[in-house]
Amino acid sequence: MKDALHLCQNPSGCGNTATVVLVNTVSPRAKRRYRCAACAAGEIEMMREAGFGANVRAESLLSLFSPIAADRGGEGSLVESKPPRKQKPPVVVSFVDTRHHNLTGYMFFWAKYVQGFDPREHCAKCLLGSWSAQIRMEMRMNTAYIMSEVHPASYRYIYLCGVAPVKDAGVQIAMEESPGEEFEEMTYNNIRIRVQGARRLLFPKLARNFHGMGPAYTTCMNYQFGVQYFGMGA
Repeated sequence: MKDALHLCQNPSGCGNTATVVLVNTVSPRAKRRYRCAACAAGEIEMMREAGFGANVRAESLLSLFSPIAADRGGEGSLVESKPPRKQKPPVVVSFVDTRHHNLTGYMFFWAKYVQGFDPREHCAKCLLGSWSAQIRMEMRMNTAYIMSEVHPASYRYIYLCGVAPVKDAGVQIAMEESPGEEFEEMTYNNIRIRVQGARRLLFPKLARNFHGMGPAYTTCMNYQFGVQYFGMGA
């Protein structure tokens, strides 16, 4: 059997590494469910919204040094499990808006796990990597999103972008994992964005006619970030 203890068992089959186990505190004998942090957070939120998840909590697999129950199709037998190698805690991005339940005030809003840069493109296309499925236009406010949707080795940076209808009022946040660090930004429409477990990355504007590029490239902050952290040799 393929190391069931270390893979997320979300029915949707995300395939990520499991980092937590969901535990029913009322019924200790209930089957434990192994999840990655993102799936665990989403599952608990859905259960609580439905009114029956208050007794479910997530425990870090990093702290489970005793034998734990493996999900073997209902057998529930105990196996000896070596603790996984210590992993960096994931980046957590929170959005606080006391007036609205869902994101408002943006024409586009997205995040990418960035692993490269294509200088032939601009805007989101120039940043190569996986899109976040949870940071999007339809996302809920007053929620913490755990940025562990892809394996940490598959990207170098996380880029958060929001395009607003007001000039120069968008959100452009580039970050790099850094356990213990955090920062905040208040948006033009009073959404507080809090990032934990990462440091913010700064990047300068590009000179006019940089490499013969037009303003669609040189004024694009996605492009400016790509040039600063990956260079033009892609």
